[in-house]
Amino acid sequence: MLDKTEGLQYPIGEEISGMSYLLQMAIVFFLGYLGALLANRVGIPKVSAYVLVGMALSPTISGVISHEFLKETTVIVDFALAMVAYTLGGHLKLKGIKEQGKEIVSITLGQGFGAYVFVTMSSFVFLHFFYTSFSLLDVAIISILFGAISLSTAPAATIATIHECRARGPFTSVLMAIVALDDAMGLVFFALTLSIVKGMAIDPDYSNLAVTAAFLKLAYSMLIGGAVGVLLVYSIKYINRKETLIILTVASFCLVFGLNESLHLEPLFSTMIMGLTVSNLYPDDLPFKFLEGYYEPVVFVVFFVLAGAHIDLQVLFEYFPLAILFVTFRVSGKWVGTYISGTLAGAPREHSKYLGMGLAPQAGIAIGLALYIQQIPQLELYGTIALNVIVAKTAINEVLGPWLLRFALIKVKEAGKTGVV
Repeated sequence: MLDKTEGLQYPIGEEISGMSYLLQMAIVFFLGYLGALLANRVGIPKVSAYVLVGMALSPTISGVISHEFLKETTVIVDFALAMVAYTLGGHLKLKGIKEQGKEIVSITLGQGFGAYVFVTMSSFVFLHFFYTSFSLLDVAIISILFGAISLSTAPAATIATIHECRARGPFTSVLMAIVALDDAMGLVFFALTLSIVKGMAIDPDYSNLAVTAAFLKLAYSMLIGGAVGVLLVYSIKYINRKETLIILTVASFCLVFGLNESLHLEPLFSTMIMGLTVSNLYPDDLPFKFLEGYYEPVVFVVFFVLAGAHIDLQVLFEYFPLAILFVTFRVSGKWVGTYISGTLAGAPREHSKYLGMGLAPQAGIAIGLALYIQQIPQLELYGTIALNVIVAKTAINEVLGPWLLRFALIKVKEAGKTGVV
């Protein structure tokens, strides 16, 4: 069994002291904006530019952003994730899924299975031959955890890139539905995988209890998100002012996210269920339009710059080979799984061919899952390895993923002109 893991956390740059948090936030906004302007000029997605700006400002490179500032901005990251999860659920309309249900469900399952098999098997072979200090059990556990983490797709990067490209059409609608279902499936599968890994690492009898507990947590999370969604829909009927609608909606998804965190449930899954409930019970997109039009651009700048600032360059160098392997086989697995399952389901050829590329972005949720593993005492050492690899992978994937998504949107001719910032 693995008994020692040394994560690299050595700073490369010196932090700039004496800067107030508000001044650092101003730098985040201004340089994020300038990075987006440059992105438009050179033809890369704004999301990728935000992450690169964050890396340049990070405590381990230039030191413009301090470690203390990053710790204090966790509430901003949580707020952004709550908004993204709510918006993602809003794209998951059951009517549309019913009309294209065979294609959506088939591709969701196919791309998830493809990513899991490709990442798990490639990680097992690579770790077995190049990390000889690990036992066979260690290699198996780490590989299974990598496979489980590979399923999820980054909703924030996906939504931001779609909005940037002003993409509309059947491909985009199917993509958003698959991303929503993909994350729901990923959370369920991750919970089940943890139970199996705990059984392998501790006591096989514990596995059955963990599976039951995982399903109960998801059920409670779904109940909370659905209940608050129903209450919000009921309340909107009596609201005449846009300002009141904005406050009530933001307060509601913050309530769902925060309540699930406090109860140690699944905040992202629950908030997504809330958005799904509102979108399917309310007759139009009013509860979502104001977020997409006015508030998401601001939140996305902060969220993705801060995501980039969390990347440690030393960690990136140390785990670069494994991170490249993870990214390569995850994207390959999703593309192959999408192509085969889409073809079998009778999906349009362009959907089977390009939806796999649209599912390439992965960032915040994957890091969150790796952090969660690290918080489990029995799996802490495995979690440390997973976190370092996922952080290194994020640096690569957040540049590559949005570019692949935009390429796919252009190929299916659903991307309008990218807006001028």
